[in-house]
Amino acid sequence: MSDAPPDDLPALLADHQRFLRAVARRLVRDEDRAEDLIQDTCLAALTAGSRPRGSLPAWLAGIARNLARMAARSAARRKRRELRALAPPAEPGPAET
Repeated sequence: MSDAPPDDLPALLADHQRFLRAVARRLVRDEDRAEDLIQDTCLAALTAGSRPRGSLPAWLAGIARNLARMAARSAARRKRRELRALAPPAEPGPAET
């Protein structure tokens, strides 16, 4: 499939939607987030500068894994920032008073 012309990629993505849906559901375990991940994966595949050198399903699964991992890291950072914003201000020390 690495020799497939770029114009064929949308059709190939459509053929692999069931596989991609199963991968996304396993990665995020939430139906709505899985649908978002599928769309993000397809967009990333269509706009990628390179094409798969091997198996298209393995390439798509790799893209989905990377996107899910980046989203999880982003959510964790956002949660830490929000928790820091909610923390009460530190009491001034003796030197500051």
